[in-house]
Amino acid sequence: MADLNVEQAHILLMNQNFRLIKHVKLSEGGITDTSVDVRVMMKEAVTAGATIMALAHNHPSGSPAPSRADDELTRKVKQACDIMRIFFMDHVIVTDGSFYSYHDKGKL
Repeated sequence: MADLNVEQAHILLMNQNFRLIKHVKLSEGGITDTSVDVRVMMKEAVTAGATIMALAHNHPSGSPAPSRADDELTRKVKQACDIMRIFFMDHVIVTDGSFYSYHDKGKL
């Protein structure tokens, strides 16, 4: 994802032992954004029987800094996961040579 010219969003769905159950490409957008529907994420997680979820998307600009939209998406996903008793492990923003982890920054 790091060297793509457009943004993509992906989720990794895992079991309680952090074993990958399924990888889902959620969306592909333009240069500055991509649409992510939290309902689609939750449907995929519940259908797969996942108890752990991680979200990742890229920033073609090369800046790993999260936008306000990224922060809001993270908040909404965390809230939905809390309701459904799914551990939201991380939201990672990937760039060419760098990344930003909400978990590592203490924002999850």
